[in-house]
Amino acid sequence: MTTYFQPMAGGYFKVFSRPYDKFWCCTGSGMESFTKLGDSAVYACGSDFYLEQYLSLYAEHGGIAFSLSCDFPMSEEAEIRAEKGTFCLHLRIPDWAAGEIRLNKNGTACTADVVRGHLVLLLSAGDALRLRIPVGVRLSSLPDSPDTYAFVYGGKVLSADLGTEDMRETTTGVEVSIPARRILASERIYFADARDVAMHPERYLVREGDGFRLTGGDVDYSFGLHYRRWRERYAIYFCFCSGVREAEEERRAPVDVVQPGYGQYEADAWHELREENTVSVTSDGTCRYCRPGGSFSYDLRVDETKRNVLSLRLLHADNGRRLRVTAGDEVLFDGRLNDTMHEGLYRRTFPVFAETIARCARKKCVGGEEASVIRVCFEGAQEEESARVSEFIEMFAE
Repeated sequence: MTTYFQPMAGGYFKVFSRPYDKFWCCTGSGMESFTKLGDSAVYACGSDFYLEQYLSLYAEHGGIAFSLSCDFPMSEEAEIRAEKGTFCLHLRIPDWAAGEIRLNKNGTACTADVVRGHLVLLLSAGDALRLRIPVGVRLSSLPDSPDTYAFVYGGKVLSADLGTEDMRETTTGVEVSIPARRILASERIYFADARDVAMHPERYLVREGDGFRLTGGDVDYSFGLHYRRWRERYAIYFCFCSGVREAEEERRAPVDVVQPGYGQYEADAWHELREENTVSVTSDGTCRYCRPGGSFSYDLRVDETKRNVLSLRLLHADNGRRLRVTAGDEVLFDGRLNDTMHEGLYRRTFPVFAETIARCARKKCVGGEEASVIRVCFEGAQEEESARVSEFIEMFAE
């Protein structure tokens, strides 16, 4: 079975199609794409062969054949056996190599010329070439958030195992199955010196068998190869911070979350986006804002037994723009943004009082699950565009 949407935000899990009743419009083209994964593994030009991907494979062309056996990155060793003919083999030097590649031909250590990023050597039928490519832990940061990283091991992305709590699914768009809720306390990890982690990630993410253990931070996560993960919740990207986590930063899993600007997720059966004269943006993060006189609103789940808090992500660049936020018949905010503490994206929270929930919340049932929801609405002004509501809108219960 295949995935359709694969969430990249932490705290979600992969949802797969089913043989007969969950087979979405893009599944066909998705299946076709998997046949292309090996189309750039080997190139041939006369008797020159270029090995570009380190996958277990068998290549044959023009009377020449060779096989490659390997399991990168969990093993650093690979073996190439020349099956037919005599040929010049060009081995790509991958950017994930953590050191010098060592070669052994027919039991004897050997060297090779380096030509345009490849090791070049001559092989004939019967030759056995063993190679060792050192593998290590690296970091890959987000282009627009240089202190937010994913761990990478030998060219493969790693993700943290967040367990299997509440693996319920819901639907969005045209009956596309997605995770019903996100569970992640925080994307932040605090270290004594975050800069040292960025410079020496191998000191902090240590391999243990087929997995990895994060050390030195204020949270305890185990990591594994993300492409092998299929049933548990995960997180790929984390923000590295120096110092000690403040008590007020400790976060609960939200009762509900919606991503403004990402139409299919907003229009699902739970949230039921209603909008008039708004703009959705997905080209630079995600956000939604109102044109003059416009508005948009969602049903958000609430916990009637606790104090609820609405959490928004806003942009410092929108200082001076107007925003009106209501929950039911209660006005949570109505004014112009005036942030002085941040440079980019920041969070604002607004309590939703129990009296408002008691007065305005209603019961809703989706896919056999019942919950209390309240309508949360965003508006600007009649004569100007509103501030942008970005990334995620969350409702917490305290």
